[in-house]
Amino acid sequence: MSKELTLEVKEVNRQIGIIKNDLVNSIDVLFYDIENIEDQAKIFRTIVSQFNNYDLTSIKEYVKLSTQDK
Repeated sequence: MSKELTLEVKEVNRQIGIIKNDLVNSIDVLFYDIENIEDQAKIFRTIVSQFNNYDLTSIKEYVKLSTQDK
């Protein structure tokens, strides 16, 4: 792969990362603007139900590890 192409790929990946981070932050703000915990839970379940089993297993393990010793 040429040096120019490598640099272009890195720049595109950087821009995609910025866009993804902005989207995550926007969703985070919107999610926590929902004051009712039951509504938050409903939306969370709807979002999580879109993941495949592999991703769900990973999320479950991450949450378990994140909540240990608390």
